Amino acid sequence: METTDVSDPQALWVKEEALRRLGGNEALLSKIVELFLKQINEKLNEFTLALDAMDPTQVAFVSHAIKGIAADVGANALRFKASEFEQLAKLGVLEEVVQQKTKFDNIVAQTIEAMTK
Repeated sequence: METTDVSDPQALWVKEEALRRLGGNEALLSKIVELFLKQINEKLNEFTLALDAMDPTQVAFVSHAIKGIAADVGANALRFKASEFEQLAKLGVLEEVVQQKTKFDNIVAQTIEAMTK
């Protein structure tokens, strides 16, 4: 599922675009990916706690943070899903987020796999 189309919302990791934005600096990209990998688990824990509490404000806040760190590394599918969750939370439609959480978790796992292989 990894593609090079920066506009593809299904692209797990658009490494070439992330690298281009960093001026081709592979070492910097590696550091950013490493930071993403450290942050994503913490953010996922925060997201799960917020969703378990059915707290739309916190779900929106954490979704926005996940969207940002995903955008930093070119993780399109994760960025698009986090953006969708942010909007749903702002609308107070957390039931939809709950229903899609497994898909979200799968996107995260597949993104991590794409970045670490």
